[in-house]
Amino acid sequence: MKKGIATLGLLSLIMIFTMGAAVVKNPLDVTRKLSVKNDQSHNIILKNAAEYEMK
Repeated sequence: MKKGIATLGLLSLIMIFTMGAAVVKNPLDVTRKLSVKNDQSHNIILKNAAEYEMK
């Protein structure tokens, strides 16, 4: 009985730690405000800015 409870506790701890590691970051959250303005005089926001390099 004690072995079963210990195994259940260990499995529950493993599940808690692995579920936290499975969160994926949304690439659209990485944004950059550009100096270029649109028609309404607002700066253009580049989404997924990690994929681009400014030159």
